[in-house]
Amino acid sequence: IVHWSCHGTNDSPPRLVLENEVGAAQYVAARAVAQSLRGNDTRLLVLSACHSADSQHEDTQSISSELILSGMPAVIGMSGAISDTDASGFTANLYQNLSAGQSVEMALAGARETAVNPVDKNEVAYDWHLPRLILRKDGGGVIASGSQSRNPLLTQHGSKESFGDKANPV
Repeated sequence: IVHWSCHGTNDSPPRLVLENEVGAAQYVAARAVAQSLRGNDTRLLVLSACHSADSQHEDTQSISSELILSGMPAVIGMSGAISDTDASGFTANLYQNLSAGQSVEMALAGARETAVNPVDKNEVAYDWHLPRLILRKDGGGVIASGSQSRNPLLTQHGSKESFGDKANPV
């Protein structure tokens, strides 16, 4: 599973908005995202980014759809502008469901259900309907299995990469 949390646009072409090495906005198209993930065994890409599963132009695919067409087996994107609170709550529930051995499809449905019917009725997620799952024919299913618990990784374990620079935008 690869999870990207960033801004997204539904311009033509749709792009993710990341930061370059100096913290300025770096607009990244689906092609660059697909190239960065080529050769690894990613089975699910979660784009916690507004508009990553919608397009406002008839002749343009969403970034999630473009990633599916480029070979990604499963992508979860957002079909509109989602609040940070709702996106965080959704992904926490999604990952809890996936780690319990649920299929991607059931984990998504369960995360939506939890957002609509939370234990604390004051915490209803109004953006519960925005996460969209797009699958290729070989996508979905159970991603996490086994009974052995995992050791959590420290936040410093991850890496930070930039896509191009001001002189050579991606």
